Amino acid sequence: MLLGEIARIAARTVTAAIRTLTGERDLVVGIVACLQTHGSRANWHPHLHLLVTDHASAPMGRSWPGPHHHSAPTNRRPEYPSNSRYCG
Repeated sequence: MLLGEIARIAARTVTAAIRTLTGERDLVVGIVACLQTHGSRANWHPHLHLLVTDHASAPMGRSWPGPHHHSAPTNRRPEYPSNSRYCG
């Protein structure tokens, strides 16, 4: 189904972006996609809502801790740790 393919493409795109940002080609990222087909006026308006984990796992039990969160909202990009820093 086309709408399901839209969710799969979005998940692959987000995963590819995170892998590119971290330099880790084998990260496994948790993603939940919710497809909504109508807008607030009950009009045809297909779009996605995505929940993405801020933690990822890699082979051999390694894990990537995700971006450092700030206590106050900022306009800065998230600060990602270097590729060599893993939890666990």
